[in-house]
Amino acid sequence: GMLAFGPDGFLYVFTGDGGGGGDTHGACGNGQNLTVLLGKILRLDVRGIDHAATAPDCGLPGASYGVPTGNPFRDGPGLGACDEVWAYGVRNPWRSTFDASTGDLYVADVGQQCWEEINWVASTSTGGENYGWRQMEGLHCYNPNDSVNCEPSGATCGGSPACHDASITRPVVDYPHSTFGECSVTGGYAYRGCRMPNYRGTYFYGDYCTASVKTLRMSGGVATNQQDITAQVDPSHFL
Repeated sequence: GMLAFGPDGFLYVFTGDGGGGGDTHGACGNGQNLTVLLGKILRLDVRGIDHAATAPDCGLPGASYGVPTGNPFRDGPGLGACDEVWAYGVRNPWRSTFDASTGDLYVADVGQQCWEEINWVASTSTGGENYGWRQMEGLHCYNPNDSVNCEPSGATCGGSPACHDASITRPVVDYPHSTFGECSVTGGYAYRGCRMPNYRGTYFYGDYCTASVKTLRMSGGVATNQQDITAQVDPSHFL
């Protein structure tokens, strides 16, 4: 995972699901378990800017951050879900970024064995999104008992929404491992510089296994103008 300050001044912490492959932690995995901090996007007040922030809930004893007022699962320390959680259902978010102009959030989430994904949420979000893992991998069902089939039937898991449930926030892009040897997404940035005006507002991302570089533009919540620009930037000398 990683750390990033959001436009609201709070610290966003992107955590993996705890490892081991397939998120086999507990009945439904850490990603869907709101009582743990793994497989989540956390939102913390580390600057003391929210005077109504409450004490840490699931953090380490003596932690000095506060839980901001607007966190969607905030109900007081020791009660219900972890108050620190802003969104959940991620596997290995690497990397994430806030658009410097719009405040929109991009989260590249590394898949298990079949699908890589890019998630996006508008700056107007009030949190609470469920990005699906481990019920879904990309736009597809995931079944921890089926380690071969990349299009398995969805596994049932009490207390978590089923695969393709309407409550799950779908990625705006996913791609399979079988295409050109890609296997691990690396999120980049939404470009807001001056030297390449034609790319302003374009999101860049890559894949660790192929050193590919791709772009997209968000329009109305949909990924548009998807392009592979690897040949233009020639990242091969970094390998």
